[in-house]
Amino acid sequence: MTRFLIEIPHEASKTSCMRELDAYLQAGAHYLTNAEWGCLANDHRAWLTVDVSNEIEARMLVPPVARHKAAVRRYDLNANPSTQTIASFKKSLGPGQEAGAGILPTL
Repeated sequence: MTRFLIEIPHEASKTSCMRELDAYLQAGAHYLTNAEWGCLANDHRAWLTVDVSNEIEARMLVPPVARHKAAVRRYDLNANPSTQTIASFKKSLGPGQEAGAGILPTL
């Protein structure tokens, strides 16, 4: 399984928010309960995190009315850089070009 973040924007109006919520409810209550909504923070998007086989399968989980505007992004659960990876990256930059100079510890 691969993890995907699905982001679905909608217009910034109370009417649009209500229309979007109705569409999700009609598609199935699980869409509402598994989505995070930004409307109350004036960020008119919904986010879903799903574990599926591929991007097509992830997109099919979006209610049909919103599918065309959904951004589906794959992300790696093992993407946290190790100390060795950070050291290798810093070394590849060369002297005077260290990323995050003064932020990352000297390795």
